Amino acid sequence: MILIKRLFLKIVSQPLLHFILLGGLLFVLQPIFRQPLPLVPIQISSSAQLGLYENWTRETGRKPSVEEQAALLEQHIDEELLLREARRLELHLHDSVVQERLLRNMQFAEQAPGLDDATLLKSAYALGMAEADLVVRRRLLQLMRHRLQRSARVSEADALQYFETRIGDFEQPTRYSFSQVYIPSAPDADSQLLTAENALKLGQDYTELGKPFLLGKHFEKLTAAQIKRQLGDDFVPLIASAPQGEWFGPITSIYGKHLIRVDAVEAPRAPSFSTVRSRVTAELYAQREDAALRANLDLLRNRYPVHV
Repeated sequence: MILIKRLFLKIVSQPLLHFILLGGLLFVLQPIFRQPLPLVPIQISSSAQLGLYENWTRETGRKPSVEEQAALLEQHIDEELLLREARRLELHLHDSVVQERLLRNMQFAEQAPGLDDATLLKSAYALGMAEADLVVRRRLLQLMRHRLQRSARVSEADALQYFETRIGDFEQPTRYSFSQVYIPSAPDADSQLLTAENALKLGQDYTELGKPFLLGKHFEKLTAAQIKRQLGDDFVPLIASAPQGEWFGPITSIYGKHLIRVDAVEAPRAPSFSTVRSRVTAELYAQREDAALRANLDLLRNRYPVHV
């Protein structure tokens, strides 16, 4: 027993043990006594605001309205908040894409070849490249948006409820099937058109009349948007109001003249949830991502003072 006591006293009297115990104690207590770094306010100067408006004017060819100026300023503040938080979280120090970009910049600019990556990165951070480089800024914004949006969730029940409350948004549009006789623009177009009209009245097969058309002589189950895109704006209201099975026209397009017969009309119908599940889920998920981002940006605005 005496031997054990002497051994214990010898061990606890060692300076190395004192150093280890003290270091461990300081490590444990560090979070308690460490003072948080002060949050530097985000300053948006009048010259910075003017720069936003001038960039808009260069890109659009006109000056922004009062509402657009306010939106540009809000977007700029949001981005500054995201960048400030990204640096607080040290994302710029650990992201491989950011590091690769900084290394390329340094390798391009470095006058002393042969330096290792760690030294080049250290120099890049010291020079403030992580703050000034536009590619790095965009990457940090991307990382932060993803980080703040990742709380968004959409369950099957959520998607189904969303579908049921907005079923009209997912309704299948009216579809039209129709045929045409095409007469291209030419000096004798009117006489060709008259010949085609008379032949149709006599019951001649429409596929034997007119000229070949790039998109064909028959169109199957097209929506109004598809008709507009393929043939032009004037076709949609005329086709939508025409009686089925009767030739009418001509309708003039950039291609020439068209005689049209509406063959069938499919009325709009509500789809089943199973047929639009992926679209519904994606739409709702995007909305919830936006909501999560906005909520977190509001929290950041409470954390970082903004002076405009």
